[in-house]
Amino acid sequence: MNDYIQAIERLLGQLTTAEQQDVAEYYREYLLDAGIETYQQAVDELGNAQVVSTQSLSGLFDSNE
Repeated sequence: MNDYIQAIERLLGQLTTAEQQDVAEYYREYLLDAGIETYQQAVDELGNAQVVSTQSLSGLFDSNE
């Protein structure tokens, strides 16, 4: 699971460090609560890290308008 979170953080490079950490913490808590332990389980639950990061960026930019 940590590999999945790290992949998301890498893909959120255009955000500030604090924003990256907020997004990563949100997904970390979600995955822990869901009992997700592996990268593949995270992908099965949420989709690949690229999709999750794109959706996160989209949501952040939409809320800032």
